[in-house]
Amino acid sequence: MLQITTNEGEEVNPLIDTFADLVKSNCESSLKKEKRARKMDCTIQINAVDTGRTVTLAFQKGDLTITDGAKADPTLIVSADLDGLIAMTNVKCFWGFPVGYYTPFGLRHILWKLLIGKTRVKGMITHPISLLRLQEVLSERG
Repeated sequence: MLQITTNEGEEVNPLIDTFADLVKSNCESSLKKEKRARKMDCTIQINAVDTGRTVTLAFQKGDLTITDGAKADPTLIVSADLDGLIAMTNVKCFWGFPVGYYTPFGLRHILWKLLIGKTRVKGMITHPISLLRLQEVLSERG
């Protein structure tokens, strides 16, 4: 089982509980997603640009630590508004690949925002496997 630890900062950050609940729920509902999460060894910083909140997800082969704020040298940095972050969790994945990007929902809410710069993913070219694994673990569908 994936061990999830949360570390709050000085202020309450609702994104910490949101991502902890999302990953826990997805891993409990799918053995494949839990195996994928246990294999991950990377650090992902997620910025909700419209709220000014940041969380860091540190996957360390079987452990996930979610902390408030940015940590040094993340593998990926995902910056989006809350709608964009929620849209990423609604993408269907098939064999580890996000196939839901090519649906009307995915085109409108994810790819379009990537193209116009409202959603940014720093490190997606240098760490594509980490991005695909993150997408699969966070996706509530498929």
